Amino acid sequence: MQTDLYVSLAEVALALVGFAALVGAFRSSLDSQKPHEAIALQMLVEISLTAFLLSLLPVALSEFFREPERLWRTCSAVAAALIFAHVSSGLVRSRRMGVPARFRLVMFPTVLMAIGFAFLNLLNSAQLLSGVSEGPFRGAVVIQLVCASWFFFIRFFLSESDETAV
Repeated sequence: MQTDLYVSLAEVALALVGFAALVGAFRSSLDSQKPHEAIALQMLVEISLTAFLLSLLPVALSEFFREPERLWRTCSAVAAALIFAHVSSGLVRSRRMGVPARFRLVMFPTVLMAIGFAFLNLLNSAQLLSGVSEGPFRGAVVIQLVCASWFFFIRFFLSESDETAV
């Protein structure tokens, strides 16, 4: 296992959270934000924290699971569960908050990527792939960071273009 890789991914995830919190604090309060801005900021922070936890999971579990196959099956199961939980709660929240359909459409690629990697990790944890490996888990962590970056784009760049169009 490449411990340095996972620690580096955890650092990137925390940097995203910190930068989003800093910029969000300077921009405006959550009460004065549009629904798509608020949900994008919430999802950015949640997904980045998920990536952080997932990055440190194999490092922590490697002390308990000496066999690599059992370690990656467990990590993949946790990744699949967290990703499915975040996708479903994010979709429900975006509808409840009244996020416009065009912004939900912009979020759609991240939802598809996340669900795809969640299924891949589910298959990996159930040993339905040819051999259990860390590849699907590593991919899930990276996809979490890609999704967080996408929500950063939605929150900070699309919001500004939306304001200038009005």
